[in-house]
Amino acid sequence: MMNGTKERTSIWVGAIRKVQEIPWLVETYRKEETAHNNSAVFVGPAISLQECTKLEMIFDFVVTMGEDENPQDCSFRLWDTVTFRIAHDGEVPNGMTTSDEESTDQTSENEPIAIIGMACRLPGSNDYHTFWNNLVGGVDSIGEAPKDRFQPERGCVKMTSEHLSTEARYLSCPVDTFDAKFWGISPLELEYTDPQARMVLQLAWEALEDAGIPPSTIHGTDASVLLGFWREDYNDLLVQTGSSAGNELRRYLGCSMGTAAARVAHAFGTTGPALSTETGCSSRVCSIGAAMAALRNNKTGLALAGGANLILKPFLYKEFQGVLSPSGRSKVFHSDADGSARAEGVIMYALKREADARRDGDHIYALLSGYGTSQEGLSRSAGTLTIDGEARAITLALMDACVSPSDIDWLEMHGTGTKVGDPIEVAATRVAYGLDIKKSERRRPLIITSVKANIGHTESVSGAAGLLKVVLGMKYGAIPPQRLNGTLNPKFNLEGIQIPLQLLPWKGKYAGVSSFGITGTNSHLIVQRVSIPRNNKIPQSDTLSAYILPLAAKCASSMAELKKRHVFALQNLDDRQLADYCYTSAVCRDHFKEYRYAVVGRNKMELIQAILSDHAQEPQLKPHKPYENSNSKVCFVFPGQGCQYAVEKNYGINLKSKIFEGTGTSIYSQLCIFAVEYCIIKVWGAWGIFPSIVLGHSFGEFAASVVAGTLSLPTALELLVASRTKMVGTHDEDIAALSSCEQTVISSKPDTISKFSMFCTKFGIKNTALHVTHAFHSRALELVLNQFESEAAQLNYPSRKFKSVAYVSSVYGRVVDHDEKLEANYWRKHMRQRVEFIRAAKAALQEQNGQIFLEVGPHPVLCPLVSKIAASGIITATEKPLFFPSLRKGTEDMLTMLDTATLLCTEGVDLDWSTLWKSLTLAPLCKVPSLVPLYAFTSNESFWFSTIPSEKPASFYEEQEVHPLLGSCFPTMVEGSYAFVNSTRRLLANPLSGDWLQDHRLGSHIIFPAAGYAEMVFAAVDIIKRRSNENCATIWN
Repeated sequence: MMNGTKERTSIWVGAIRKVQEIPWLVETYRKEETAHNNSAVFVGPAISLQECTKLEMIFDFVVTMGEDENPQDCSFRLWDTVTFRIAHDGEVPNGMTTSDEESTDQTSENEPIAIIGMACRLPGSNDYHTFWNNLVGGVDSIGEAPKDRFQPERGCVKMTSEHLSTEARYLSCPVDTFDAKFWGISPLELEYTDPQARMVLQLAWEALEDAGIPPSTIHGTDASVLLGFWREDYNDLLVQTGSSAGNELRRYLGCSMGTAAARVAHAFGTTGPALSTETGCSSRVCSIGAAMAALRNNKTGLALAGGANLILKPFLYKEFQGVLSPSGRSKVFHSDADGSARAEGVIMYALKREADARRDGDHIYALLSGYGTSQEGLSRSAGTLTIDGEARAITLALMDACVSPSDIDWLEMHGTGTKVGDPIEVAATRVAYGLDIKKSERRRPLIITSVKANIGHTESVSGAAGLLKVVLGMKYGAIPPQRLNGTLNPKFNLEGIQIPLQLLPWKGKYAGVSSFGITGTNSHLIVQRVSIPRNNKIPQSDTLSAYILPLAAKCASSMAELKKRHVFALQNLDDRQLADYCYTSAVCRDHFKEYRYAVVGRNKMELIQAILSDHAQEPQLKPHKPYENSNSKVCFVFPGQGCQYAVEKNYGINLKSKIFEGTGTSIYSQLCIFAVEYCIIKVWGAWGIFPSIVLGHSFGEFAASVVAGTLSLPTALELLVASRTKMVGTHDEDIAALSSCEQTVISSKPDTISKFSMFCTKFGIKNTALHVTHAFHSRALELVLNQFESEAAQLNYPSRKFKSVAYVSSVYGRVVDHDEKLEANYWRKHMRQRVEFIRAAKAALQEQNGQIFLEVGPHPVLCPLVSKIAASGIITATEKPLFFPSLRKGTEDMLTMLDTATLLCTEGVDLDWSTLWKSLTLAPLCKVPSLVPLYAFTSNESFWFSTIPSEKPASFYEEQEVHPLLGSCFPTMVEGSYAFVNSTRRLLANPLSGDWLQDHRLGSHIIFPAAGYAEMVFAAVDIIKRRSNENCATIWN
């Protein structure tokens, strides 16, 4: 555009409403167009967003001129009026792009928004994979209403022949059930919560998982929730039946559209904007537009956008006459179109800024590059749709996306199938997309479709359903056939327009999605295909020797279902994607502590067989520690001599050569063992496994001291070398170590040890000669102790570095105090005195409550000893401790460590799965969340209000009852937090509480006493303390 255009525009706008000045305006634009015709590269509105209000005035006038004309006749007027060209100097004004090149400097105002996660429930499909297959197959998803949907006990009126309750498209999944224990919501609260809000909550979780985002990770972030709703059937039923009498606040909080978004935000612990829009049929697209604005304005870093539409009460045709089809079909584009067919739907999207999504390695389905909205404020009556109103929304979306109308290949129309609405929309499409411009730049026809012919009119979800269809079309590179069982409407001008009747391959870059609300709110989205970089990955099947696949759930039935889903997914998985699949399951899903499971295999079939085998053996899966302290105390156990075998390590000495020389020098074998132990420590630490307790046997204490921060690595090595190079002596036997109740180590000269072995054998005492070169922990070392202590005193001994790690000394047989330094004198005693391993193990088991013992050495030798001590009866433990090896002689090292990692995971130990997986391969790993099964919610309990006051099933309240006042206990969404649920009726019926509550009255009213509240607080604190959790929420019903 030439310089000074902005100033001229203000002059034109001032006079635009004068009819006589319109020809001058058109002529002025045409002169400018002619002057620069040779350099024209763009047809469309080259003005800034700030000038949109001026452009709207032009729309207003043009449509006023054509109100009484045929929609097709006036469709060219707008673009004849506002068509202009870019100046010959090649400048692209206001950040807009040409049709042939990308914008390289987009501002945050029009930054593309990435769709990274999706979840849906639509007629005939409970996931978007099935939805796409139904579209490709041309499936009509009409069906009868569920038998229990409109029953009198649900608060519905008696059905008559005038009701069209069965002439709609319903969800195939139950809408009244909910996984209350998963979400930590009480039954009473759910009875007053709209099922639409419940389903949105669940699909928000699924959208995050589909995006590869563990839902727990958005807790405390500025993630936003933007929802769209329309109907409030559940609220109407509550009011009509009087079931909410006395509980109006609960009804409001459960059924208000505004609180639905707040409920999602509270469940996930987010702090960003949370709001709901209500604009009729365009509600969902408007919520997506609000999400785009929040992301572009940096008000949030992640947005959950979507909503729900459920038909929960019967409806009369006469109440919707002129809008609903009496045949129950949405005959979009038909000559006999007679209205829409009502339908249900729930859809949620997870959105991010494109740059953030690419930075985080998220899978991007498509980009939302433009959004436009307009209001029919100038129509003849409120909510009446007009050509200019719909065209304005489309034009604003094109401007927001900085693209030309000719760049759009596919338009998913609102397409309600009404006699009036469809012709107006086709006319508006011709106007906005410039189909009637004489010298149009469009090189190919505009493809139009409408998903309502397949699934009906999902009302407030319809725009989101159309968007889902377009996004899947981009994913699969095709446009599904339009259901068209009749003749086309002859009122349509379809010149330059194509309606696909068969599956159409499509590689176009841009598509549009229209959604027009009954409130007069028009909205439009421009969707952009993602450019995917070339994949240079190394095939993982050629680089990995083993795979680890973790699963987690909050209850046994969910875990069992999750196993089935993974088996099915693995059976249909490309072998080359196995590493990415397992990696995604590890890093893109939450690892609940209630029920964990993991398998290791060398290939896909081994993983499947492991899952099936374990599932058959444990049909009734039980949690290891339900609701108890899941922060298990892990004790690292470090062996001394007797566990060594060949290893390669270099720390100033060529250990490899010394190992194979067979010189019999003790220092080298000990350095080898220390090197192995230290490397194992580093691996476990990288995998996120750290000890709460460390316990070393003999010179295994050196590695234990490094872990606890008592010794630095250089000091430990110098002590190790100094002590072992001075070991000489020829004295008689000594008790060197008390390793367990059944095992004692004797040190002496070789001939003495040989005689002692013969003596034991004669009397049936089992004995084994240890393959060592010196008599450790005996008088054989007396001659070198002074010299060793003198040298050791020259070393640096830091203060305890990791005070959270309990150091159990096998010299003292007790836990070392945090402020107690282990200096030269300690290591002198360590060298000479016997190993008090029994006492040390007892301290780790009983005083420190060690629950998991992980042997950090080349072969498990100490864990069997600790196991015997634990089973001997000399300690009292509430739980039987568990024992795991790091390595095992004769077994592949990585397989052993991965097997142990799976067992640690199932016992509630948290692993750093990202680092673990990246340590398995040097090849890049990709997140493929769409291939990994979503969480299996348990929805087998119905929550619906009752017209007759009654209790919920006693099983819910009685399960896991922990206190007569607090009632039952179950976990909330916040890890480590629990909710207590009780009911007034049960309190009064309970003999432990009912009698004294009945006596505590003021007149005829029972007043809960302060002593009762105090008791509840103290009891809750006690429960929390026992379960080692920090937070607790009390829900008093």
